[in-house]
Amino acid sequence: MFSLAVVAMIILFFGILGGLIAIALLKITIKGPILRMSINIFIFLLALFSLLMAFSIVISSVAIAIRLLGAAGIGSALYALLKLFKGEQNRRR
Repeated sequence: MFSLAVVAMIILFFGILGGLIAIALLKITIKGPILRMSINIFIFLLALFSLLMAFSIVISSVAIAIRLLGAAGIGSALYALLKLFKGEQNRRR
């Protein structure tokens, strides 16, 4: 039962806070192109995983408050993804 609780906490953590962590990582300024590319890949994977976990929270049969937290996680992950790709377009110009 302990391992099930750990898995549930990991899902909640990434579903709710993964997008916010990705947004915080976008604020870091890095000058090297290879390091910047690797950080962008990590941010993309983190936001994508957070989006998946938050979506699984929203569609599961849990309390409405947890579903609202999952919806906030979806919003923050989508914002991080949009900011990541919009920032890439602005850097190319």
